[in-house]
Amino acid sequence: CRDNHLYAVNVDGSERWRFQTGEVSVPTPVRGSDHVVYVVMATVFSSPAIGADGVIYVGAWDYNLYAINADGSERWRFLTGDAIYSSPSVGADGIIHVGSSDSNLYAVNVDGSERWRFQVGDSLFSSPVIGTNGVVYVGCRDNHLYAVNVDGSERWQFRTGGNVDSSPAIDS
Repeated sequence: CRDNHLYAVNVDGSERWRFQTGEVSVPTPVRGSDHVVYVVMATVFSSPAIGADGVIYVGAWDYNLYAINADGSERWRFLTGDAIYSSPSVGADGIIHVGSSDSNLYAVNVDGSERWRFQVGDSLFSSPVIGTNGVVYVGCRDNHLYAVNVDGSERWQFRTGGNVDSSPAIDS
């Protein structure tokens, strides 16, 4: 909330707890399997993603995708060519996918090395979504929704009527 608090609200609408953050938080908080709530402060627009091993992944304005251990220590950082506004997604295989303002969708291995990159026509603000078959879907400011295969090749693209900044959703 813009009152510098993170709130937990019960299903009946009553306040469960509040935590004073010290500054406005922009990204969406994420709850880990350990029931810990992870939130990133206003210097980052990317919401965190948590891998099966508990590693937290978040993109930043300094062009880096960060891997952070559960104890808060940095595991590694992966440098892209521009700011990261999209939230990373972690596949069932542990591969981390993130879009950058440098017009690339990146697939990053769990050790922080680049697996592949897929170039689009403009900045990526949309967060990638991974299908059950491993295909990555991401919207772009070039008026397209892209489907990218697990090897980084294009599966298809769909032309929209304008910028795609929101994240796609996958139906069963």
